[in-house]
Amino acid sequence: MKYREIIPNLSSTEEWKEIKLNTGTSHSTLQDIKVQKQAAGFCYSSDEFIRNRFIYWRTSDDVLELSENSLDVNLRNKNLRITFEESPILSVYINESEDNVTILVVTISNIHRLLFIHPRRSIGANGEQNENSIFSSITQESAKDPTSFYNISNLLAQNVPHNASCYLSPTSEEAYFAVAHSNHLLLFQMNCFNGQTGVTELKNFQILPRIFSNFTDAIRGKSQVSDSNYVSSMAFDTIGGENVLYALYRDNNIRMWSTRTGQCLFTLNILKDIEDRRSQGSEDFWCEFLK
Repeated sequence: MKYREIIPNLSSTEEWKEIKLNTGTSHSTLQDIKVQKQAAGFCYSSDEFIRNRFIYWRTSDDVLELSENSLDVNLRNKNLRITFEESPILSVYINESEDNVTILVVTISNIHRLLFIHPRRSIGANGEQNENSIFSSITQESAKDPTSFYNISNLLAQNVPHNASCYLSPTSEEAYFAVAHSNHLLLFQMNCFNGQTGVTELKNFQILPRIFSNFTDAIRGKSQVSDSNYVSSMAFDTIGGENVLYALYRDNNIRMWSTRTGQCLFTLNILKDIEDRRSQGSEDFWCEFLK
């Protein structure tokens, strides 16, 4: 196997297809909302004809830029820029099925599901690839399809979400969106066929009555946002055929939630578990913990 350095031609400027989405549900608050910039990539599954094809994406405020590239062919219309007007982006997720590529997006006001035709469906009889990118077919009208997005701002009142995650079920039948704001965690489940969306609040039932909890927090000068309910990070996964959500809370607890029942299946205190492993004299407790 040999490697060769290739210098790209940067003499011409990149062309971008522009899509502007204004669903009429921008957040009503007047405060300046800042969200973290994100960037990542997606590589198609191993396939003889599209193994060298991938998608790069990045976000900045309310703008999502996607670029599909191939090491085998020069793709046309490969750059797509979507502006979710006045709705900064919290999370982006890309997944592929046999026939489609799905891009899920969470903004502070809406959840979106964008569907594209998988490139393997355009492979010719002799294995030749279509030079059109999957982003060639998207239009302003298709991006505004009512079954492809859902307004979440009405459920948040004046609160601004601070964290989010999204996930497509292995069957591609359901799309899941987790949105955290203040001391609440909401799970949205969207039907990928008709766009119908249901919402469940994932609550942690505490043994200590809330009135006493609030009283002790006030004595210590803490805010109304409880550490036990404030989500710092989230991630979805599928275990044993069941889709679950992992949520890391500010009180150092990780909770595993069932997307089917909305119940907490398991709770792990990170610091306590580390101390327990240390007390057992394990030299490789970090490796055991990560397992």
